[in-house]
Amino acid sequence: PQAPASRPVLHEMAEVASSGGPLALAVCFGAYACCWFTVVGFLPTLQIERLGMATSTAAIVTAGVTIANILGNQTAGWLLRRGMPRVALIVGASLSMAFCAAGIFVDGMPDLARLALAAIYSAVIGVIPGALFTALPVHAPRPELLGASTGLMLQGSNIGTLLGPPITGVLVTDGGWSSAAWLTSIALGITAASGIFLHRRERRRL
Repeated sequence: PQAPASRPVLHEMAEVASSGGPLALAVCFGAYACCWFTVVGFLPTLQIERLGMATSTAAIVTAGVTIANILGNQTAGWLLRRGMPRVALIVGASLSMAFCAAGIFVDGMPDLARLALAAIYSAVIGVIPGALFTALPVHAPRPELLGASTGLMLQGSNIGTLLGPPITGVLVTDGGWSSAAWLTSIALGITAASGIFLHRRERRRL
């Protein structure tokens, strides 16, 4: 194969940052990380303050919920290999889990049901990262920019991880735990919209 032409690093960074596909991947992964850390990051506090659980018990439950996310990551690969469209994974998980996440925070939900919803939420939403990583080769502007496109997507995840918990803290402080459902609903709506955008772009490119 022909060796790729050498280009200035800043030029390649600008090419990736101005491309719709990598940007949508970054936004999608960022919104996912925002809402996932909103639930998992505040789950110990929710258990201790609202459910009256011991610290050790809250830690064990949170670890179990985190492991459920790993199962979702692996399931994404299994489903994609069997022909499940990426858009179905991203949009289906986002929209269904928006209701699940709301149930974790709203008033009136039984304690055990709240924890069960957290585990289901973590597992199902875990299919999104797997779907996004498989989309990188399709949406990178050029094959040699796959690494830079991956970096942009991961930076989106980092930004979502950074912004989600403090925004949640402000919402909970001002309006109680049920207010956190606003953030998860909006973030998962953005995730679904990004998935639809990626699907339409893929259809044009392929």
